[in-house]
Parts: sequence; structure tokens; C-alpha cells
Amino acid sequence: MDSVLFSKILRQMLSSHTRISLPGLGEFFVLQIGASLSDRGFTINPPYKKLAFRQSDSGDTLLAEFIARSNRVDLLTAKRVVADYVEHLSRQLQSERSVWFEGLGRLLLSRTGDLFFVQDADARIFPDSDCLEAISMRNLSVAPAAVANPASPVAPAPAISPTGEAFAVSPTPTAATPASPTATPADAASPATPAAIPATASLATANPAAAPEQSRHLAWPYVVLITLAVLLILAFVALAVLGRTLPEYVDPLLYNSSQLEIINTVL
Repeated sequence: MDSVLFSKILRQMLSSHTRISLPGLGEFFVLQIGASLSDRGFTINPPYKKLAFRQSDSGDTLLAEFIARSNRVDLLTAKRVVADYVEHLSRQLQSERSVWFEGLGRLLLSRTGDLFFVQDADARIFPDSDCLEAISMRNLSVAPAAVANPASPVAPAPAISPTGEAFAVSPTPTAATPASPTATPADAASPATPAAIPATASLATANPAAAPEQSRHLAWPYVVLITLAVLLILAFVALAVLGRTLPEYVDPLLYNSSQLEIINTVL
């Protein structure tokens, strides 16, 4: 058995098995990669499968059993075929550092003696995951909302009159009314119907009394402060006037007895 035949056998076995051992060397196994985001979160990468290799094997005899069934030989003979191929593969890795498996990829041997498998970019090993494609949300466009029932009439939004009162505008079925064959002079001279005021009119237009009331609520703290200031000024003025005209009544309020004796002492 050579690498070309082994590649065909391995591809067939991967359709029903997730790992195939090469006794004494390692095993090929299916690696599940979950969905991921890229392009700063704008691209959704689907989950996929890839073929990998590890040096620890489970010791199964799946490869020998497959060869025995396919070639109608006994299991012992198939095991010797597998052992001979593993020995040949080991010698090739030691001499060339890599082995190419047609349609699958390349098995490599590093300088430190580690084995790893690199799957070919064009290999289509797992059809159930290879058919999935990445989705870019940069190319998605949001379609306008479709009308659930185009035949059903849509109720118009209520309009607001210049006085601030809302009224409903009933739709006029123009299709049911036959068109007049000739236009009369009165129809030609009739003024155009004024457009309805949008429903988003300001509160000041809908309710003119609301603005002055709001202004009064904002101005009353200033009125109280001004009133208190005027009262304090008047109190100081009155106290000064009484101090000059009626000192006998004002001085006892401002000074104590010892201070009054000093003030009343005639020098």
C-alpha cells in the first residue's frame, strides 16, 4: 500500500468515522470548528470540519478491518499490510520531513519530532460542512415593511384644526365617483383645499394658555426675592429715621445699658 491508495481509503473511511489510527504512529481525527465572527463582527463564519493528526492513537483496528473487507482477506493479513505501511511512512517522514496525501493535505514532521497535518485548501473532505459559506452583514439591506393586507383601507391619522381641536379626515373613494366630462368655471375658480396641519404641532399652538402659565411658574421665585429685598431696605430706612427722631425708643433696641450710659454722657 502506498500513500495514494491510503489517501483514497482514508477519504472513504472519514464519511463514517471520526478517527482512524495508524498503530505506533498516531491517528487522523475530525476536528470540529464552531461558528465565529470576523471583520469586526460584520462577517459570520459558519461551523466547519477539518482533518487533523495527533501522535497518540486509540489503538483501534478500523483501518485493518476496512482493508480486510474491501480485499476479502483475513484480519491478520490486513494488520500486516497496515504495519508495513506505517513503517514505510515513518522512514519517509524521517528522510523527507513531509508526506503528501493526494486530495487531503500534507503530514509534516517538525525539528522537535512533532507530527502535524495541514489540510489542503482545495480539499473537499466533508460535504456537509464544505457547502456552507460566510455571511457578510455589510451587504445586507433592510427592506421596507410590507403591508399585511393591501386590499384593506388604511385609516388616516387625525388632523388638528387651527383652533387646536383634532378631527378625523374620512377617505373619499375617488374610483367610485365618475369624472365630470367638462369642468365648470366654478370648479376652475374654486380655491385649493388647505392642507391639514400636521399632528406634530407644538403645544403652544394647540393650547395657547399653556405658555403663559408655565412662565408664571418659572417667575414666582424671582418675585419673592425682589419683595424680600425691598422690605429689608425699607426696614433699614425706617430704623435710621426713627433713630434720629425718636432715639429714646430706638437706642434701647440697639444698645445695652452700659453702652447707653456712655452714649448719654455729656462731655
